[in-house]
Amino acid sequence: MLQNPSSAGNPKYGRIGDSIPRVEDRRLLSGKGSYTDDAAPTGCSHLMFVRSPHAHAAIRGIDTSAALKLPSVMVMTGADLEADGVKPILNPRDSLGAGFPSFGNELVIPPWRALAVGKARHVGEAVALVLAPTEALARDAAEAVQVDYDPLTPVIEIEDAEKADAPRVWEEIRGNLLFAVEAGDKAATEAAFARAAEVVEIEVVNNRLIINFIEPRSCVASYDANTRRLLVQIGSQGVHQQAIRIAHALNLPLERVRVTTGDVGGGFGARSTTYPEYIACAYAAYKLGRAVRWCATRSECFVSDTQARDHVTKGAMAFDRGGKVIGLRVQGRCNMGAHVGPRQPASTVGNIIRMLVGAYAVPSAHLDFKGYVSNTVPINVYRGVGRLEDIYLVERLMDLAAPRFGVDRAEIRRRNLVKPSAMPFTTPTGDTYDCGDFPRLMDQALGHADWAGFKARKKEAAKRGRLRGIGVTYILEGAGGIAQEYAVAEAKSDGTIEVGIGAQSQGQGHETTFAQLVAETMDVPFDKVRIIAGDTDKVAQGWGTFASRSMIKAGGAAFEAMQLLIAEGRTRASAHLEAAADDIVYTRGRFVVAGTDRSVGLDELAAKEQLSADKLHRNDKVAWPNGCHVCEVEIDPETGRTMLVRYVAVDDVGRAVNPMIVDGQTMGAVAQGLGQALFEHCVYDRDSGQLASGSLMDYSLPRADDLPNIETWLDDIPTGNNALGVKGAGEAGTVAAPCAAISAVLDALAPLGVTHIDMPATPGRVWTAIQRAQRAKGT
Repeated sequence: MLQNPSSAGNPKYGRIGDSIPRVEDRRLLSGKGSYTDDAAPTGCSHLMFVRSPHAHAAIRGIDTSAALKLPSVMVMTGADLEADGVKPILNPRDSLGAGFPSFGNELVIPPWRALAVGKARHVGEAVALVLAPTEALARDAAEAVQVDYDPLTPVIEIEDAEKADAPRVWEEIRGNLLFAVEAGDKAATEAAFARAAEVVEIEVVNNRLIINFIEPRSCVASYDANTRRLLVQIGSQGVHQQAIRIAHALNLPLERVRVTTGDVGGGFGARSTTYPEYIACAYAAYKLGRAVRWCATRSECFVSDTQARDHVTKGAMAFDRGGKVIGLRVQGRCNMGAHVGPRQPASTVGNIIRMLVGAYAVPSAHLDFKGYVSNTVPINVYRGVGRLEDIYLVERLMDLAAPRFGVDRAEIRRRNLVKPSAMPFTTPTGDTYDCGDFPRLMDQALGHADWAGFKARKKEAAKRGRLRGIGVTYILEGAGGIAQEYAVAEAKSDGTIEVGIGAQSQGQGHETTFAQLVAETMDVPFDKVRIIAGDTDKVAQGWGTFASRSMIKAGGAAFEAMQLLIAEGRTRASAHLEAAADDIVYTRGRFVVAGTDRSVGLDELAAKEQLSADKLHRNDKVAWPNGCHVCEVEIDPETGRTMLVRYVAVDDVGRAVNPMIVDGQTMGAVAQGLGQALFEHCVYDRDSGQLASGSLMDYSLPRADDLPNIETWLDDIPTGNNALGVKGAGEAGTVAAPCAAISAVLDALAPLGVTHIDMPATPGRVWTAIQRAQRAKGT
């Protein structure tokens, strides 16, 4: 792990590389955090939504008369908002970032409105809202609204959506096909397969997930008639893009909309969406000139928070006689749900193209990828979006290939990993890995996990009637997302350095890590740093936190802003000290004339005149965090239950700003990835479109006693693709853990003849696979 000896043992200094405790934890763990619903003012109106009980239905009419008889109740419908000029959520075509694929004019993005108009397209879609003085009265009023629905046949699964005679979710989307893209070199790939010595093939399912925040989504909105400004308070992953979309929907100048975000109880990508409820709340507050509050129930979250994954992918891998990959062919299909989120489908498609071959030196590859709409909750970005879909497929193919060549799963990977000597390595889809030592990290992970000693542990487990398995996976991600980010740095007269960033923490520890960056760059005590985020009035612009980009892009912007601040301070110090700027050295917050005792502090200069600098930073280069994870399991063949007994992760995140926080990020991500592998499964009834896993009684999340001790190690190779050398650290676990866990499960089941299982590998699925294999053997 990285350490900075200059600050070792000095609690006043927390520099890059120091594993100092998170400064925000005292506030959060003592119940002093300030979340969206905490901001609701006394006397605000309570807002409730009327939601569709049907997955697909025409809305013939909405009768509000009974609700309006209740005291002080107001009701609004989609038709009311449309008549008042409220626009749908800003079309994502208008904000596709550089480096993402072009869909051309064929991509049709249907309108996602604050309240449905004409049709409801998934169970839980909001079709009306009610406002009342109390939450209980608002709930009664919502139940009193009568909606005349004409139920239609829903489209739920990918197979349903692509049928020739399938009902249309949207009339303007023919065949329910939202997009179809190709990438790579088809001819070269087919030629590789024609000369291959061995070909392995597989079809895998990335199961749909329901994202469960600790803090439910909520919104508090208010309008000040005197300033003519709208304030919207939400839990988000970036306030500025939210403000742009809200202002667009309400036809307001951007400067009249302020969006703030306080503490956030989990994001994972899903809080980057501007949800219909936010537009509805903002409109209600603006229209009525009063403060309104909405906080989702957990049941609402299940049917209105965007969901994740839901991919079916076929892959084939071609090898030469020596076990080297010569070609990869991928056909993917994904279910995008009923609406297209503000960062879709660009994020999913862009990442799938970028990470297509994983960490392997594949000379030719081709991707054929399609996305369909359906009558389900919309899919949006989620921790590791597009990355897992690639890595999971490639890693499963590697596992299948190993026995073909009479080698173990580690050796087949070792033969194909991109070597350090091959860096920079350009992939068949045009991206370039700049640095990394993949073989070294894999060897370290195998060593820490005692891969060589596994046979003895397997034999011991067999004596206890357990099936023991071990799995290995190598993962690589393209991190950074949108190229630009903003920061502003200001020196205060009390010696504080205040830095505002466009990134937004949802639990990652930004108050600590960004303060470490500032303390080192400005050479000031850690406790003299203040980080500002989550307020469009305090930070002029920004793009937010997603794609493991915060320290890459916001850190880059902050670093450059501070360099400009020091340069401006040196210019002012030159005049103040009557010395040439070139003779002035900056150290410990002071400008010193070299070789003299004459100096002036940043605080003294700031006391005379505001001293600040800002930077709109742009960096088109991608960073490539990577690592090797090993998972070990035991399975009870009588019940099918899988027990996680060990998990080892060795990761290269570039320069680790705070290794302890990186370890925490890895552990949390691994827990989520193991959830997908073994526990979590969003299930819709195929005929009705009803969510069968619609509560925490029906949707299984991993608990603390389900998880092993997660051992984390860092072996960092700083990248040259950004000024700080960081690569990103937030998503490796959600990408690696499903691959490693399923590899371990199948290794445990291999002696019984089980060769395939889809996620989640629940006890029921494992037991069924065992029984099926035994019947096939006649045992």
